[in-house]
Amino acid sequence: MISILALVLLAAAPAAPADPIDPFEAELRAAVQKFGGDAGAAPQEFKDAVRRYRDELRQRKDLPAILASKDRYWPSITRELAAKSLPAEFGFVALAESHFDPLARSENSAGLWQFTAPTARRFGLRVDDTADERLDADKSSRAAAAYLAALVAEFGPESFMLALASYNAGESAVRRGLEQVARGKGGLRNAAHDYFELYRQSLFNEETRAYVPRIIAAALVAQESRPR
Repeated sequence: MISILALVLLAAAPAAPADPIDPFEAELRAAVQKFGGDAGAAPQEFKDAVRRYRDELRQRKDLPAILASKDRYWPSITRELAAKSLPAEFGFVALAESHFDPLARSENSAGLWQFTAPTARRFGLRVDDTADERLDADKSSRAAAAYLAALVAEFGPESFMLALASYNAGESAVRRGLEQVARGKGGLRNAAHDYFELYRQSLFNEETRAYVPRIIAAALVAQESRPR
């Protein structure tokens, strides 16, 4: 009788409260899905990197100016991406590269998308002693969309994040990483075009390892800034 009563009381007892959902985890999952990835497969180190870069970007004193520049060039960027059937979120490559500054220059690169001269010419931009179309926001966005589309075509539409990594590291580096995975335990089964597998095995260099988390962090911050 006592056992039956105990079971009845146990069944009637309120369920233990579920663990609170981390808002960051929910936002990360949604953002990674837009980039064609599965946040459930993301290593904790990757998640920590996205959180860290998100917080760094939030704290920048020039963040309002960066977002204002983003809003200025976003229509052109997303139009060119859409013309190549690419997600608008790829536009945050321009934040990682230049903070949406069309006149940005580094030692070897220039423009919104920080093209090197050889890559710019490969995708139809004029770069010579009299003209540098990398500094033309519309033309360089068209070239960037073409380049990103070529990367997606190589690595597969299920591998958007590999395409993003390739934009930073180059196609050859990502190919070598995939080949190394294929030679390891599990062989070709683990050599599917899985960004997180290469990340987990540290097959990207330090700069590329940070690159995709920075892009996703930028997408999170831009989402936060949208009017409610």
